[in-house]
Amino acid sequence: MHTELRDALARVQADDSVRVLVLTGAGRGFCAGQDLSDRSVAADEAPPDIGASIDLYYKPLILQIQNLPMPVVCAVNGVAAGAGVSVALACDMVFAAKSASF
Repeated sequence: MHTELRDALARVQADDSVRVLVLTGAGRGFCAGQDLSDRSVAADEAPPDIGASIDLYYKPLILQIQNLPMPVVCAVNGVAAGAGVSVALACDMVFAAKSASF
């Protein structure tokens, strides 16, 4: 998902005809957050490096949103959990529906 979103943001940034970006979720929520089960490891494996994950995925995504040359409007239509809150707050303006929760 990170890669797909970052690729989409790169296409938007390269398109001079885009004057504003509206970022929203499909369905009932904005962003359900990370699937924490993908952090499960066997007893004989090293625990995941959360700091490396943040540096590799989350930080570049947030910086990419903040550095877009056009205003970014976030429309939160439901749950914004975990890093989804950070994505919303990286935008220039956030609109939250009555169904939104952070």
